[in-house]
Amino acid sequence: MSDDFSHVMQKGTYREQLEAIRDLLAERLVKAFPKDAAGIAKQLGEVLAELEQLNADEEGSSPLDELLASREADASDR
Repeated sequence: MSDDFSHVMQKGTYREQLEAIRDLLAERLVKAFPKDAAGIAKQLGEVLAELEQLNADEEGSSPLDELLASREADASDR
């Protein structure tokens, strides 16, 4: 995996890099000692959040935009 990981880190897109980091962290989390698991899980969560933000940006709206639109729709139904 390290050759593939190194290649993606050097040549991959930002999304590909994040996905490679996600996969690496997930693999490490499964094998982690309990004392290390919380730190790895935190890093994994941050990478997943960044990937989610990329998805939202590609779709043209963020979770905040969706929440605001939902509240506006609820308010207009009253």
